[in-house]
Amino acid sequence: MISSRNPSDSIFGKSTSRRRFLETLGGGAAIRRVEARSSSSGADTRQQTTTREERNRKVLYLYGDVAADGTVPSGEATPFHQMRLSDTGPRGLSKFRRALEEVGFLPTERYDADTTLSRSLLEEYGMLILGSNQHRFDEAEREAVDEWVTDGGGLLAWSDSAFGGDYRQVGVCNPAGSRSNNDLTVQFGMSFLRDNGGGNYRVRQYTDDHFLNAGNRNGGIVFRGEGVSCVRVRPPAKILAKFQSGGLNGKFAVCKQDAPYRPDRDAALAVATIGDGRVVGTFDRNTFWNAGAGTNISQADNREYAQRLVLWGAGVA
Repeated sequence: MISSRNPSDSIFGKSTSRRRFLETLGGGAAIRRVEARSSSSGADTRQQTTTREERNRKVLYLYGDVAADGTVPSGEATPFHQMRLSDTGPRGLSKFRRALEEVGFLPTERYDADTTLSRSLLEEYGMLILGSNQHRFDEAEREAVDEWVTDGGGLLAWSDSAFGGDYRQVGVCNPAGSRSNNDLTVQFGMSFLRDNGGGNYRVRQYTDDHFLNAGNRNGGIVFRGEGVSCVRVRPPAKILAKFQSGGLNGKFAVCKQDAPYRPDRDAALAVATIGDGRVVGTFDRNTFWNAGAGTNISQADNREYAQRLVLWGAGVA
C-alpha cells in the first residue's frame, strides 16, 4: 500500500498532503479486512460489502452523566463535563465530531446508562468510543464487545477524573471513569489508571513507525494531554507511545492507588489487534475537547491525531 515513488501518497501521509490524504482515505471508510470473507454469489457479496461499508462509517459515542459531587445521574444538578458531541461550548466535542465527519464517519452519541451493548446493537456500528462514561458494563456486554471486536469492530477509549465529578469534591484519583472503561478493555490487555493530576504532557516519541504517527516515530504526530490517565498494558496490547512530558511540566507519576509507575507498561498510547478488530487507548480526554483547559483539539496535531485514531481503529489503514 506504500508507493515508493511518492511517500506522501502512502498510508501514512506526509506534510501538506496529509489532510487531503485522510479525507480521501475516509471516503472509503470501511474497506475492512473482513469484507472479502463472504462465500456468497457475486451479487450477494456486493450487497454485503455495501452494507458493511455503510455500517463501518457509523461511530457510536457513549457519554455519561455525573454531578460535580459525584452523584450519578446528575438529576437536578448541572451535568459535569459530559463532553457531548452536540456541545459547541469549550468542554464540548462538536469540533471532534466535525473532524470525524470530514474523514467519512457518521458519529452518533448515546447516554451510557440507557444503552446496552448487545451484539445486535454493536453490529450497527464499525467503531465504539468510550467518551465520558461511568456506567458499569456487565459480563454479557463484555462478551458482546469481545465478539464484535474480534469480528472486525473498533474500540477507542480514554479516561479522566472528571468522569467521576469535580476533583475538588470527589478527588483527583476517583476511579469512576477508569473503572467503567476497564470493564471492557482489560480483556484486550489495557487497564486505564486513575487520573494523575500531574500537569501538562506532549507526546512526540513512539516505539514504532505507524499510521497513528504518520509513519514517523520521531514526532510525526504530536499530541498533548493534561492531568492524564495512563494505559497499563499487557499482551496482546502494546505500547505505541510511552508516558512522556515532551518538555512540558508533566510529572512522571501515577495516582498512589496505581503506584508504582511502570515505564515498561504505562502508555500514553496503547494499541491492540484482536482478531479482525482493533483497540486503542489514549491517555487523556482534554486532547479532543473544543477549547477546555490544559489542551484542546486545536493544539499540536490533536485534530489529526483524533482522525487517525478512528481511521485506524475502524480498519481503514
